[in-house]
Amino acid sequence: MKFNTIASIVLNILLAALFALAIFMTTGLASLAIGFVVAMFLFVAVSLFTDAAPDNALCITLCGKIASNILIDCNNPLIAGTNDELIIMNKVDIASVTRNGVNPQIIEGITMVSGATAFQYEGKNNSVEPSYELRKLRYAEVYGHNVNFKVFTNSAAIKKELEALAKGDTVAIIKNNHEGIGGASAYEIYGIDSGLNVTEMVRNPTESETQGAHNVLLATPEESSEAHMPSTLFLTNLATTKAIVDGLL
Repeated sequence: MKFNTIASIVLNILLAALFALAIFMTTGLASLAIGFVVAMFLFVAVSLFTDAAPDNALCITLCGKIASNILIDCNNPLIAGTNDELIIMNKVDIASVTRNGVNPQIIEGITMVSGATAFQYEGKNNSVEPSYELRKLRYAEVYGHNVNFKVFTNSAAIKKELEALAKGDTVAIIKNNHEGIGGASAYEIYGIDSGLNVTEMVRNPTESETQGAHNVLLATPEESSEAHMPSTLFLTNLATTKAIVDGLL
């Protein structure tokens, strides 16, 4: 019990006694004075019971409590850039994902529905540009995922495929140049919960930098944000993780 609560209770008892004595001396109504004292003692009893309750009897769920240090790893510094291989799959074709039991940010497996596969989009010179941003809302902290990439071909078949992409809901896997210790940071998944939609698709045939490539932006819908940052795809080591990715194709 806290000291300030004890002091408050003692003060209430003294005031009750003095007030009861004053009532009795001025009116002679002993029953009224006794009744007042009893009421005050009941109030004190309730106060004692309430204060004796555990501190966590009524608490607010705290989701944002940090729990570890974040230090620079001088032996494993970040490396900018991504691999030029982008893996895209239809979200509807994902049957299930297996998350790590300790850290749900880690996905250890992806199961596709029967007969479905993922697809490879090949870029070059770091043309696959993933990113994410925090969307701080009044009552939530959510995330927007983005994957910007270029298509360096312009056949009729590719146009048909890009139009289908523009109408779909997809999930993307990228490979970072920074693989981390044992490959633990190599692969990331964008849009695993809410999916990615095409929000920009443009081609300028006179653009000399890309020689007229299609520029495509996949992004999290504004009305359905991701609950987390892009997930890490990892199981055991880099070779095992790569086998998971290759098995999707």
